[in-house]
Amino acid sequence: MKPMFLFFRVLFLVSLHGALFADANKVNPSQVGAKIFSKVCAQCHGLEAEGNSSLNTPALASQSSIYISEQLHKFKNGLRGADSKKDATGKLMAQQAKLLSSKDIQELSIYLSALKSPVLKVDTSASALRGKELYQKKANCISCHGLYGEGNESMKAPKLNILSPAYIEIELNKFSRGQRVGAKTKDVTGHLMVKVLNDYGLQSKDFKDLANYISGLKNPDSKSK
Repeated sequence: MKPMFLFFRVLFLVSLHGALFADANKVNPSQVGAKIFSKVCAQCHGLEAEGNSSLNTPALASQSSIYISEQLHKFKNGLRGADSKKDATGKLMAQQAKLLSSKDIQELSIYLSALKSPVLKVDTSASALRGKELYQKKANCISCHGLYGEGNESMKAPKLNILSPAYIEIELNKFSRGQRVGAKTKDVTGHLMVKVLNDYGLQSKDFKDLANYISGLKNPDSKSK
């Protein structure tokens, strides 16, 4: 009996060691995403993914993982940033995205979506009040992006309330001028944005008012990450 008992004891210890070794070598997905972000993205988007207004780079912290993944794949596959003359920053992003594998994009998206939202100042100016009217009624932005700019993953509509007014205004102008979405590209959601802006007859002044209102919107019933 003793040899048999000793055999099972050794087998148990070997199995336990193997399990502990495997657990010790498991890599946390957030750590992988953090390393990729630090190496590839932080220089432009900020150490905490808060964005950089001087470079016109958006905040990415707490953005929908579905949206981040979709946009990175668009950059990687030439649906965004293909023309440097129309969208210089988009072209730069496309070059960076081409360096990422699909797995990298997945890890980045998970990491960024879990970060704490940047805190933005709420604008109460006349421009923002007009933007509220546009957002909630005239342009009906809430139907896709939500009452508080929280986004809608089922519609692949991004969170807007983490973005700076300057970034929102610039990107709306790019959509309007055909700089963000190529006429012949298969960017379905991008073309939908262009159609909405055209259908509602929105212009540069509207974009500024919308940007001032949207930036910093917060749902009073939810807590920031």
